[in-house]
Amino acid sequence: GTWTWNHRTDEFFWDATLCSIFGISSDEVPRSNEEFFAFVHPEDHEDVKASIARYLQTGVYSNLRYRIVRRDGEVRHLLSNGTPLLDEQGHLMVFRGGIFDVTEQKRLEEQLRQVQKMDAIGQLAGGIAHDFNNLLTVILGNGEQLLERLQPGDPARERVREIIEDGCKEGTFSCVD
Repeated sequence: GTWTWNHRTDEFFWDATLCSIFGISSDEVPRSNEEFFAFVHPEDHEDVKASIARYLQTGVYSNLRYRIVRRDGEVRHLLSNGTPLLDEQGHLMVFRGGIFDVTEQKRLEEQLRQVQKMDAIGQLAGGIAHDFNNLLTVILGNGEQLLERLQPGDPARERVREIIEDGCKEGTFSCVD
């Protein structure tokens, strides 16, 4: 959507697309900076104010990202760019720009972050399982060697057999006292 801000009168003019992004009708367009800030997410007020102040000092206004809270409570993520129109003396008369609704992009980025987190957790779990299996392999190997050295009838022989057969089949193992 596109907008125009008359800096001298502090009036705003919005097109239908911008009204749609903000979830309002054309007769509900903010008529001042103060009314505009009623839509800006409270956590983003300071950043937006600082960006406007920086623009007024430098004439640079691009890629301002902020959130709005629509009247229905929905939070939307926006990207705003603008350009000044100056009078013959070089003073700011009007500021025009556009706003892009990047809410869906933000949602997709968050989903990607979640997938990456789950992938990292999966890799970590796989690594732990691999290391655990390596330890079990050592235990099984040593248990089998011990079993071969124990004499038939030795009471320890049954305990070693339990370590090898039952404990490892269940994914756990018992220790010999």
